[in-house]
Order: sequence, then structure tokens, then C-alpha cells
Amino acid sequence: MKPELAKDGRLCLKAKAGPTTTRLSDQDATHPWPDTLFPLPLTYFENYMLVDDRPTHPMSIFVDIRLSGDLKRDAFEQAYQKSLDRHPLLQCVVRKIRRRWHWTPACHLIKPVKWASDSNARPAEGQSHIDLQLETGLRTWVEHQPDQSRVGFQFHHAATDGLGAVKFIGDLLAIYGQLTTPEGEESPELLPVTFGKLRDRGQLWTEGQSRIASMRRVLECTWEFVTQVPKPLATPPRARLHEASEPSMPNMASRKVDKETTKAIKREAAKRLVSANDLYSLVLFQTMRRWNQLHDIDGRPSTMRVGVPVTLRTPHHEDSPAANILSYMALTSFADDDPDQLLKRISRRAAQTVGGVDGPVFTLGVGGVMTHLPWFGRYCSNHPNYCFTTAVLTNIGEVRRAVGNRFPLRKGHCVAGSVTLEALLGTAPVRPQTAVAIALGTYGGHLFINANCDPYTFSNKDARAFLDLYIETLEQLVDESQQVVKKSA
Repeated sequence: MKPELAKDGRLCLKAKAGPTTTRLSDQDATHPWPDTLFPLPLTYFENYMLVDDRPTHPMSIFVDIRLSGDLKRDAFEQAYQKSLDRHPLLQCVVRKIRRRWHWTPACHLIKPVKWASDSNARPAEGQSHIDLQLETGLRTWVEHQPDQSRVGFQFHHAATDGLGAVKFIGDLLAIYGQLTTPEGEESPELLPVTFGKLRDRGQLWTEGQSRIASMRRVLECTWEFVTQVPKPLATPPRARLHEASEPSMPNMASRKVDKETTKAIKREAAKRLVSANDLYSLVLFQTMRRWNQLHDIDGRPSTMRVGVPVTLRTPHHEDSPAANILSYMALTSFADDDPDQLLKRISRRAAQTVGGVDGPVFTLGVGGVMTHLPWFGRYCSNHPNYCFTTAVLTNIGEVRRAVGNRFPLRKGHCVAGSVTLEALLGTAPVRPQTAVAIALGTYGGHLFINANCDPYTFSNKDARAFLDLYIETLEQLVDESQQVVKKSA
């Protein structure tokens, strides 16, 4: 049975016809996790990721890794299955049990890795929507050449957040490295996972946090969303559906920033007593205003909002399998904002959210509505003229730390047996009216910046232009600060 689509292209979630038994099939009888772990109810955040999924705008995280060296197919596929066994949610589908969505193992529905050795025959496996009622939440494809390969991953965001996705990739590379490292040479060390930690992935409060204060902030932030309506990015004049030669999803552009500029950004953040991510957020606001000045007919400044994923991970979650242990914070910029004042406000909001009282606010508010009042959540998000968030900014941080495990290093890059990880490029989902998602990560001393743009609003050329404008704005911020220091000296 094909899933039903709403008029806006959203998937209509309805329980499939047939028995509702949760007994595993014969193919799923053997697994490394305890039988009592499943069925597992979806958390507030996972319900939001599921309900807001659309075939036109899949709620998917795309990750593209670049490997040097010869990737051995048999060892890769063996490592792929072993790493999946460490991450149960990536082997599950969703089923409705007693009027609530649950994760249920469906190992027999896992799609095999798509493998292509012809550089002109790139697998198109990752360019379509994942229906979690019909298949598990991970697709993988490989473009192989004897001395280098690209491996693409599509993760459904209901099954894992970005850090969980990268942790899965780290496990895959570590196991592959153990299988292909010559005897007597150093191989990766695989750290343990604890399956029972999946029960704690929806934990919203740490010890000492006030639930009353969090609920009060939910009401305050809801009022902000209602009264501070942001404007979407200006649509380029030649906006059109993506060209046949361009990817549908993700509509991605990537750039690598040189080591000296990467260091200069960190120095600038330290000088201003803010985090590097605070600077990246400020620059995104400035870039969006410059973009609108270039493409908006009236050119008038307006309110804008950036959504920033915030991890809710604590030391308790360090050995958790891939999952969503995540919330969001909303950063707002008004038309008359002074850059210095805006940066201070961004820093204060980040301090309130990261490990603070605002941490669970988004998950409690939006996720709670999607869980208990899904019809109301769909009604709100379907509003054609309401922009909840202008853009998204996500930062994976230091890639070597995010992949976990312990790898031999070569010039600061992780070595996994016959291959070396040269780059890890990821994207966050885009939504209608939220046309751009910027993703950052640092690896080998370089800052990698990726832009995923709505292909129904931006061509791939537009995506590259927006990303170049972002980098130009970032470099100008650093250069101007250095010029001030030189003049004062």
C-alpha cells in the first residue's frame, strides 16, 4: 500500500492495514540487544521528526565521507552489518501500538549498500524520501575507485541526530579498520555501547534542573514565536525546480576553509569572550541580510530567526547507541540590531540553553504538541505563509571527537586499515520556508562548511553562491578585527 500524501506533499501517517502484533519475524529473531528493549515508544522529539516528514522535504540527515586508499567491498559490507548491530534504532520501523508510535525491529527490511565502481554511475539511492513504516531509517551508497571512494549516508532524523549518525560512521570505520589492518600494525579501538541507554534518550532534565522553570520558559518562548514572526530568505529571481543535472536532496554545496583562517576564527571568538558557534550564528544573520539586499525587491530589513540544534547529551549518554538526544534553540535578529548587541544576545541565549534551563524547551513545546496533538501540529506547520525559522545552523564540532573510538592518525586524519578519512560532510534537513541549513565541522585543522538548500527555491548554483557569501562574510569579520588590532598597535 502506497502512503497517502496531503496536498502540501506531507506524508499522511496512518497505521498500515493488517495485524498489529509486535512479534518479530523469523528474520529478526537473532539480534544482540535484549528482547525486552522493544517495542520502544517514540520520544517527543522523535514524534516531531516523524510528523513533520514530507516526501518533498524529507526529514533526513545526509552525510558524505571521502576516503583515500582502496576500500575493500567485502570488508566494508561485513563492517556495515556489525556496526548496525550496535545501533538498534537504525534497524527499526515505526508501528502504532495502542494509539502511540513505537520503534519495532525489522532487520529484514534493511536495504543493502549500493555499490558503484563507475564514477559516471552514481547511485541515486539517497535522493528520495524514507517511509519509516515501510523501511528502516538508513540508506548507504558507495562510489568506489581504486585509490579513493565516496560513501553517502541518508539517516532518517527520527532515528538519530547528527552526532548519533557520525558515531555510527565512526563505528563502521573502526570495525572496517580492524578487519583490514595488516597484522602487527596499529588498528582502531572500538569503544562499547550500552543498549539500555536508549531508554534514556528522551531524558529532558538533568539533576538540579527545575521542571517548573522549564515549563514557564515553554510558555515564554511560545509567546516569542507568536509575536516575533521571522521572514524567509529572499527567493532568487530565476528560482525554479532543480535541473535534471542537479541533485534533488540534498541540494548541497561544500567548502573547506584554510587552517590559518580557522585558527583566526577561534582567536576572534576568544577575544570577544564568546564561542566560535556564536560567531558562526552572527555571520549567518549578516549573510542572510546581505542575501536579501541582493535579491529582495523592497530590500527592507526584517526579523529573522535561526534554529540551532542543541545536544542534551550528558556523561550518562556517552555509550548510547545512535539516537536523538537533542533539542533546539531559537536565535532571533531584529531589523535594527547592532552586530555587537546581537552577538551578546546570541551568547546569552546559548548560555541559557546549552546545559541550562532552556535546553528542553523546544522538545517540550513543539515535540509535546506533535505527540499529544498531532493534528494541531500539522495544522500549524502547514500554514503556507508562516515562517517558523529562516535558516538552520548546526555544528558537529571536532570530527575526530564526534566519530568516537580511537584511530591511528596520519597528519591529523583517522586511519581505518586500508583507507584514511579525508573529509566528513553533513547536512541538516530543510523545510518549506526554511530554505537553508548550514552545517559546520572541524577536521585536520580545517573548517568544513556545507550548505543544504531547498531545491524548490534554490538551484545548486544559488546554493554555492549563498555559501560563498557566508564564507566571505566570515572572513571579513576576522579580517576587519585584525585590521583594527594593527591600527591600534
